Amino acid sequence: MVEKYIHKCIDSVINAFNGHENKIEIILVNDGSPDNCGKIIDEYAKKHKHIIVMHKENGGLSDARNHGIDKATGEYLAFVDSDDWVDESMVELLEIIKANRGIDVIHVGYTTVKEDGEVIEASSNKPLGLFSSDQENFLRNIIISPTSVRKIINRKFLIRNNLYFLKGIACEDEEWSIRVYMSVVSCYNSNINYYKYFINRDGSIITNYSRKHVDDVLMFSKKNFELVDESSISDNNKRILKRAIANTLWFCLMQKLLRIEGTRSTAKEFKKHRKYLKSLKGKRVFILRTLTLFFGYRFGTWLYAKTLHKS
Repeated sequence: MVEKYIHKCIDSVINAFNGHENKIEIILVNDGSPDNCGKIIDEYAKKHKHIIVMHKENGGLSDARNHGIDKATGEYLAFVDSDDWVDESMVELLEIIKANRGIDVIHVGYTTVKEDGEVIEASSNKPLGLFSSDQENFLRNIIISPTSVRKIINRKFLIRNNLYFLKGIACEDEEWSIRVYMSVVSCYNSNINYYKYFINRDGSIITNYSRKHVDDVLMFSKKNFELVDESSISDNNKRILKRAIANTLWFCLMQKLLRIEGTRSTAKEFKKHRKYLKSLKGKRVFILRTLTLFFGYRFGTWLYAKTLHKS
């Protein structure tokens, strides 16, 4: 699967920084791929001095990223998954870094695309500009995104706060992002939208969520809430982070209900996590709460699923 897209991915990063090769390093990690990806990246390293190749036994996405972090020498890190790509506007990061040297995180936008380039969704960052933790509503102003590819992160900040990815889980971005936002002191919201996030050919982002991904999110939700409670950030910022965790939890419960397991198992999960979902608002949340209040979690969740399938 990855071999099919890896040329497009690597070529896009090379082209984005054409003429600026002395300012960047591209680290390609072969995580024990059984196809020809190892040979392909070795060929790139022979042709481009700013490309560094690492070969390791398969350890998963988190482990591959952690190896790349330890190998990196640059001031800032950007993550690109091997079946995604970037456009030429990525080079604008150099000017943002130059103008805001030392900040912890830079947020970028991304576009969700199909294999043929059809745009499904384009994200944007608002408000734009530099924000610091001593400002009121700091976390409300920055983008609470659960994805690593939207964050350009200061390498020293990452290492100082031990913000390595947790190995062995499928929800590495969600788990990692919460720890980043608890540690961040300064953040720049940019209007660069260089990242192209490839989704399955049927156009459904939902199909990208495996059973393990959903189960890992459910397992780590409690831990994430506890981490936020124990942190030294303000009560207002704690509420914002808890709402972000709850939104991801809600989305994964919907995956479990509608696609993976159905009503019986998911009803137990809704009941188990109900206190973490209290911060959520909206029509669908209200409907589910009302149904479970009157009919109990098992029958109420079943009725809720029926209303969604009809809509």
